[in-house]
Amino acid sequence: MKRIIAVMIALMMLVFFVNDSFAADLMGDGEIDETDLRYEGFHIGEDGTIKGFIINGSDAVLRSVTLNMYTTNAQETRVFWRKTIQLGDMAPRERRQVKEAYVGAKDPGGRMKVMFKVPRKGNFRN
Repeated sequence: MKRIIAVMIALMMLVFFVNDSFAADLMGDGEIDETDLRYEGFHIGEDGTIKGFIINGSDAVLRSVTLNMYTTNAQETRVFWRKTIQLGDMAPRERRQVKEAYVGAKDPGGRMKVMFKVPRKGNFRN
């Protein structure tokens, strides 16, 4: 009986660990607003940073790129952390790595989303 209880506890701990770390740390890919910018491979690294790439998907230089990056729960009802990122000019088809310190909380449900917004006055083309 003790052996069965020990196995059940070990399985519950394994499920909790895999669910929490895998779902919370992988945030994925997507488009940014209605621009030629997109994000790719964003995740929370073991070193406590959010890492990924911002990509200029156009054939034109995008000037003075500024993004508001934030993490939310899966329902987008709670913001855990936010940061404004000044990327400057981005060349056509440029893929730029972003690495920012993350000091926000994780969603107790184990799922998070990374979101980006271009500030309202974000007109990149000249």
